[in-house]
Amino acid sequence: MRSLLFLFFFNVFNCFCQNLLINGNFESYTSCPSTQAQLNRASPWYNPTTNTPDYFNECSTGSIDMVDVPQNMWGNQLARSGIGYAGVASYYFSANGREYISQQLNSPLVSGINYYLEFYVSLADTSSDATDGMGAYISQNAVDNPENFYLPYIPQIRQPDGVAITDKIGWTKISGFYSASGGEKYITIGNFYPDSLTTIVPSDPTGQWTAYYYIDDVLLIPDSLVSVYKDVRAHPVILQEGKQLSIRLQKSTIGHLKIYQLDGKLIREEEINGSGNVHLEYYSTGI
Repeated sequence: MRSLLFLFFFNVFNCFCQNLLINGNFESYTSCPSTQAQLNRASPWYNPTTNTPDYFNECSTGSIDMVDVPQNMWGNQLARSGIGYAGVASYYFSANGREYISQQLNSPLVSGINYYLEFYVSLADTSSDATDGMGAYISQNAVDNPENFYLPYIPQIRQPDGVAITDKIGWTKISGFYSASGGEKYITIGNFYPDSLTTIVPSDPTGQWTAYYYIDDVLLIPDSLVSVYKDVRAHPVILQEGKQLSIRLQKSTIGHLKIYQLDGKLIREEEINGSGNVHLEYYSTGI
């Protein structure tokens, strides 16, 4: 009997429908990216400086895999979810040079309410170095810099001081809670510290002179919803042909099921209300 090999997960809707960010998983685009510096195609994300953050998607129309997923000009990395992600330099050869991504929230934050923010980063394969300092700054007004240097703001959520993010295989979560003053409408992600205050750890002496991080799955919600937020994942499993995968959620819980092959290709997506079965006979035999 031949088997099917899947990597699968599902996200519970209760939380994601309340995400104050639009396109936090970088799946939506105005048009497929074809080369570097096209973050604006993952609208409403935009570039707040004159530097060149990137947008990567499996639908890339460019040649030589510059901004494709999983293989691109910075290395090989599957999206944490879906088929797209962004990328920024947290440090590189130009003194205090930085890249950031920003967007306007879909509604202002409310004074006195606590919010939970999380996002995931992964160090790109060709990075010569790794850094700490990656964080998020939430503000009432849009931040910008007419040059390509670091933005001198204090991020409310950030990677702990001195802990460089060195993982090039998986995704590292950066998260925390924020008490709103009221009226905050923008979020910016990147390294907000100058070289002198950034921990820089060598990663690959043959790599490009930079610390470059992919970014995926940015989530901002009221902290009252944290208890209902669930991200259930499974390690790759072998499922026998002719069998079925049963899923049981809590009563009245609506889930979003996605099934991926190990090459990152999405092969099934559907809503699960309470429970559901995946009938494997509908798929061709695999590995």
